[in-house]
Formats: sequence, C-alpha cells, structure tokens
Amino acid sequence: MPGLKESELLQACTILYGSGNHVSQVFLETLKLADLKMAFRRRSLETHPDRFLHLATPFQLKMLLIHQQRQQPLIGEYFVGQGIVSPGQLNRLAEILENRNASLEARLTRAPNTGTF
Repeated sequence: MPGLKESELLQACTILYGSGNHVSQVFLETLKLADLKMAFRRRSLETHPDRFLHLATPFQLKMLLIHQQRQQPLIGEYFVGQGIVSPGQLNRLAEILENRNASLEARLTRAPNTGTF
C-alpha cells in the first residue's frame, strides 16, 4: 500500500466522525481505539446500504458503492499502521466487503429501469 497522506486520513476521519467534529492532528494523536470502534459501528449502522436499498435508485446505490470503495483503503491502511488490525485481517475484511459489494452490484444489473431498486 502506498503511504497514507495526512490530508487523506483527516478526510476519512471527518467522514467517519462527521463534519461537526474538529478533526486535526491533535484529534488523531488523542484518538482512542474504543472511540474509533464506536464511531465506526455508528457510521456503519447509519450508512449501511441495506438500510436504503428500498429508497435508492440504481445510480444512487452505485455512487454509494464507489464512495465506499474509495474510502475503505484509506481507513484500512491507517488501522494497519496503528496496529489495530494486521494486514491479514485487513485483507480478509476487504475480501468480505468486496464479495458483499459484488452481490449488491449484481442486484443492480438485474434492477428494472424504473429508477428504483
């Protein structure tokens, strides 16, 4: 994996924690694992595609998947760098996510052209 830029990490944390939190170098230095896990779980529950499948158009769902695919490596690289997960654990999680996304994308290709999923 290429080196993670601080600006990319700050952007990923802003997405994870929300724009209402001041994400900075000091924020990263004081970040606790328990808080990170809680924020990740909360954001995962809030934004999980399964919660919105019935509302999303195929285009909207595709954009959600693209966004997730772009942010996941940034956050994963940070977790490995901090020793939160091992590279092997990250690879297994990435494989699970990839399979899940492939399943959702397959459903997209079967969706009728009505603008809804």
